[in-house]
Amino acid sequence: MGNCRLLVVGAEDPLTAEKPGPKGPRSIDYDALQQHVADFPDKTLAEHAKHFGVSKNGIFYALSKLNITRKKKTTTYKEQCPVKR
Repeated sequence: MGNCRLLVVGAEDPLTAEKPGPKGPRSIDYDALQQHVADFPDKTLAEHAKHFGVSKNGIFYALSKLNITRKKKTTTYKEQCPVKR
């Protein structure tokens, strides 16, 4: 069973088929994204994605590669109300 190989239909040499994966360069320029986030820190992932013409997940992945985290918003009333601080 250890020597079993699958034949890829349509390949010139079925035993040396290419593995799937990225074929070209990334569509997001990391330097441009970092500058854009610095210029517009309040934009959402969707707005950044629309600017670069990519998906929200692509922006999220690129920001994680750059070690940029999203802005944390507090949600409790005590932290938002200036009188209760």
